[in-house]
Amino acid sequence: MGLHHHHHAEDELIWPLLQRRAPHDEELVGRMRLQHEEIDRTLAAVAEWLPVWERSADRIPGEELALALDAHRTALLVHLDEEERSILPLVAEHLTAPEWDLVGERGMDGIPKNKRMLALGTILEEATPEEQASFLDRVPLIGRLLWRALARRQYAAYRRAMRAPLAGARCLSSTPPRSTSWTPTGPASSPPWAGRHPLAWPTALRRRPDGTLLLSTSLAFAQKALNIRRNGRVALLFSEPTGSGLKEPQQIFVGGHAECPPTRS
Repeated sequence: MGLHHHHHAEDELIWPLLQRRAPHDEELVGRMRLQHEEIDRTLAAVAEWLPVWERSADRIPGEELALALDAHRTALLVHLDEEERSILPLVAEHLTAPEWDLVGERGMDGIPKNKRMLALGTILEEATPEEQASFLDRVPLIGRLLWRALARRQYAAYRRAMRAPLAGARCLSSTPPRSTSWTPTGPASSPPWAGRHPLAWPTALRRRPDGTLLLSTSLAFAQKALNIRRNGRVALLFSEPTGSGLKEPQQIFVGGHAECPPTRS
């Protein structure tokens, strides 16, 4: 898998150099190795439960898969946060440009050729215009031409398909709420976008005069607050009618941006 190949390249090309050139940060480098092992374990759990759920679509395999995905996501976010905060400055100080370029080349070698334009799209999507130009300059000419002539539109279509509402869902309005404020105190509830898995959770919701939606959940789900503070793009799918008194209601999909205020004591 691409993630495993990427981490293998770091294990082979980055950590040995940092251990030799930045001996005072040996503990940090060791922690990066351990985090790679934890990510491999969580990814193996996902690979174990995914085919079971695909064959049966039963609730128990679905819950196990969701738990495995959540554990994998948590391990990956912890690793990426520390890697960007602590490792990249060391790389800039202790690795040469050719050594760093080799890491990128090794990572690209691990991506199937028919997936490379997709990978390019995911990189460019989160980059600034200056970063996009810099990265495209490193792409071979045939790759740049293919991206601009065809692959850019294909990636946009792929992105729309991946982020569209589920079948049977409808948008609440053509313009999603501009902001959803969410607080980790209050009734025991769990916003669907930030939970461990896509099962039905009760949600306490109120529409405020400014058009935003106010939701609440219990203190037991502090991870959701961290998730929202990292990435405020959220989605709500209202699809479970239990307790509503409605028979066969339409599903409602709401997308927007969330803010999680500091917890008040």
